[in-house]
Amino acid sequence: TQALGFTEARVFDGALQSLRGPGAEVQTPTEALMQAARLARQRGEPQVVGPAPAGVADDRPRIDIVVPLLKTQVGERGVVVLREDPGHRLYPMLRAWPVASDSAESSLWHRRGQEVVALSDLRFQAEAALRKRAPLAEATWPVALVLQGRAAIGEVIETRDYRGVRVLAVVRRVAGTDWLVESKIDREEALAPARAQVAWIGGSGLVLLVAALAAVWLLRERERLRLSLHEQRAEADRLRTLGLLDAVAESSSDVIFAKDRDGRYLLFNRAASLATGRPAREVTGHDDRLLFPPEQADMVMAHDRQVMSDGRVRTFEEVLHTTAGEVVYLATKGPLRDTQGRVIGMFGISRDITARRQSEHQLRQLSLAVEQSPSGVLIMDLDGRILYANEAWHRITGYTPADVRQGNPRLLRLQAEQPALALQMNQLMRAGQTWRGELREFRKDGQAYTERLVLSPIRDEAGRIVQVLAIEEDITEQKQNLAELERHRHHLMEMVEERSRALEQAMRARSEQERFALTVADNL
Repeated sequence: TQALGFTEARVFDGALQSLRGPGAEVQTPTEALMQAARLARQRGEPQVVGPAPAGVADDRPRIDIVVPLLKTQVGERGVVVLREDPGHRLYPMLRAWPVASDSAESSLWHRRGQEVVALSDLRFQAEAALRKRAPLAEATWPVALVLQGRAAIGEVIETRDYRGVRVLAVVRRVAGTDWLVESKIDREEALAPARAQVAWIGGSGLVLLVAALAAVWLLRERERLRLSLHEQRAEADRLRTLGLLDAVAESSSDVIFAKDRDGRYLLFNRAASLATGRPAREVTGHDDRLLFPPEQADMVMAHDRQVMSDGRVRTFEEVLHTTAGEVVYLATKGPLRDTQGRVIGMFGISRDITARRQSEHQLRQLSLAVEQSPSGVLIMDLDGRILYANEAWHRITGYTPADVRQGNPRLLRLQAEQPALALQMNQLMRAGQTWRGELREFRKDGQAYTERLVLSPIRDEAGRIVQVLAIEEDITEQKQNLAELERHRHHLMEMVEERSRALEQAMRARSEQERFALTVADNL
């Protein structure tokens, strides 16, 4: 910026927040500067602020050129503020009077509140810029008469200047600013030739007027040339900014691209090249049909046309074939506009969300499995407050979601009836251990049942225990069936024992009969 004649350059983003300030001075932007920034962004044209906009602390003369940046991203466009010291070029240009004169001078003025203030140094008062001022209602200077409405722009005014000397003056406005340029010459100097030769009076006045008008014209032409140079420098700044954005795009892991209204690629970053397997030089100038199968290309191009037609940012999910296979992209796309606000294409940023979609699918499957599980599933915090209960738990216990929002009634009963067991469970959970056991429980209606309960700690990503998972199963019927089987087994054992005793008695009786028969036989 110093090489171009500026003392400072500052860049503001779409929210008018300063991004960088490479100059020696870094000050809070004044309201006048912020207003010029908003106007430049709205009109798409450079705005001039100064010299020394109101609110600058040191009140030193300076001129700020506010240039809008090309809008290539979402949101409002940013601006570049280029600061110039008017003492370098503007003041010397004002001192360049077209003819030799002992009193003639041109100076810049403007109205600040109820005062008229000099914006440039004066020939007969050094360092007058921003210091020479007077109440507007009282001043009789040429520029003050114009601001009061007592004299017209462009007419020859005879009055007293800031020195109290009578002068002939012409006042003109500087286009695009609130500045007034005053060109004047002492009346005595202007009329001096008339004393020597009356015939030259009219001609001298005309020459002076022409000279004054010529000075004003020259000043305006120089100002136009200066603004033109500023616009060229601003365009160069835009190109440098685009270079910076290109570097950011090339460093991003997201696919970043831009296309014209016909869908042909203008920008294709490194991540896009890696995803498609094609370098940017092969893709630039072609549309999506070069990269994807016909149905995918048609889908992408239809989304692009919708964004350009709506003129606003939209988000799409696009499944595309890449070098890594089928990839799900979350594509954020918006219209690309020129400095006049016309849509000239579109831009986009696509992020690979394949892994996220797979995780969401797994979570949905897990959620369905838990919700449809025949066992009751309960998630509690470490204080026992119920965070989640599946349908089976509500069916087993009889408690509704409204009931559990008011507290955990079963935990309260356990703490009251079996405080030692409740304390043991809590200690195990906080120690990261699992508790298993059977409990006699009661449904909301008071009906008793037996449950098999497993309590396990839940850890977060850092390994800290944050919640408790409870899996409950109603085993009342199972316990009843086991008891019935036990009764049948016991009855069967009793029957076996009874039959065994009867058989044993029969065997003994038979043995006695056989011994009796042998005894009888021996006696015979």
